Amino acid sequence: GVVSADYFYRNLSHLPEGEMTKRRAACVWERSLYEFAKENDIPMPINELDLLAERFALSRGGRSARLAKQFIDGLLSR
Repeated sequence: GVVSADYFYRNLSHLPEGEMTKRRAACVWERSLYEFAKENDIPMPINELDLLAERFALSRGGRSARLAKQFIDGLLSR
């Protein structure tokens, strides 16, 4: 978290803080989502995974590594 926050601050400091936070959250969400899917051998095309995960995130009001894990756990319980 600190490394990505530092990177975004150094490279995107011209953006308002809220926008920088949204971009960092999206980056962390995507990386976490793909890592959890790979670790759990989710046999789903990336575009389908993205679509379902985005719906999940929108219904929960945001994106985070914790929500990515909850999404993958939900797929595994089907």
